[in-house]
Amino acid sequence: VACAPDLDIREYENVAPPEVKLIYVQNATHALLKYADAAIVTSGTATLEAACFYVPMVIVYKTSWATYAIGRTLVQLKNIGLANIVAGRTIVPELIQQDATVDRIVAEAGPLLDDEGYRRAMKADLSNVKERLGGAGASVRVAEAILQLLKMAVR
Repeated sequence: VACAPDLDIREYENVAPPEVKLIYVQNATHALLKYADAAIVTSGTATLEAACFYVPMVIVYKTSWATYAIGRTLVQLKNIGLANIVAGRTIVPELIQQDATVDRIVAEAGPLLDDEGYRRAMKADLSNVKERLGGAGASVRVAEAILQLLKMAVR
């Protein structure tokens, strides 16, 4: 489990089922992604990191209803995952708010491990995302692209 660098690992251990043996990793996300077969990723720049390592993923995001309602009112985008936004279409499943349940996550993540054709197709789509990001200065280009999308959504 890739852990946020500013959280104590005990916070993760306290919510994990005791019968499940997990290894917690901090400050080594890229090393973890290098060897990952699939990932469950929270929406944000982590989706771009996973995309750059061609890791098939499910994007999960849950926030307070008030924050979600305000965000959806202000930003009219089909997707919230940056990998999907950069792709210009949904290439990675997004489970947002009430859809972010254990059953739905398992249902979406299972095929990433079990279906070689699905995994291969998603990896190809993720390689296109990495290609669209380009080389050095990609974060600036992504920020500019997102800013343009936001400007169009607000109009």
